[in-house]
Amino acid sequence: AGARTIALDLLLAEPESSAVPTVELERLVRRGNTVEQLSALIEQAEGDRGLANEVERAGNVVLPILFEMEADAGPAPLPPFVRDAAFRVVQEQGPASELGQPPVGEQVLAPIAALGEAAAALGHVNAPLDQSGAQRLEYPVIRYRTDYYPSFSLEIARHYLDVDRDRTRLLLGQGIALGDRFVPTDESMRLPI
Repeated sequence: AGARTIALDLLLAEPESSAVPTVELERLVRRGNTVEQLSALIEQAEGDRGLANEVERAGNVVLPILFEMEADAGPAPLPPFVRDAAFRVVQEQGPASELGQPPVGEQVLAPIAALGEAAAALGHVNAPLDQSGAQRLEYPVIRYRTDYYPSFSLEIARHYLDVDRDRTRLLLGQGIALGDRFVPTDESMRLPI
């Protein structure tokens, strides 16, 4: 319908268990189809592959990733499509000790590879709550290892405004330059909602 940006706020981190509806499978079993025939039907079903093809065809779909802030294991290697989602231009405006740091992710939950590779952009959907259980701050940036990752809403805005990744600058302790627009944050890279 001509949408400039499509944001799919669903974390599709696991492959579809069955692209063939259960009702259809039961009907085929009642008809006496063999296991081989059923397996072939499941293999041919569109499911994740079909969705990935449509995401790639659209060319304007933003998908979410989620950072676990506390994890039992250390940071795991990231798929290339997640690494590519990090800010490319990061500037420190003062000594690192003077800058507040954004939250740090320990693990990442990303879309399955077919979808992540087909997406136009990825952004985190972490929404930390305060002590009262309310979300009062937006975290447009999360650090993972040595890289910084934009939020889902920031990537939606960047894509909608047609701002190239290389024209999006993270100014630690100050804000984010989204092309010619500047989004100020506090020193810890937070925004009030």
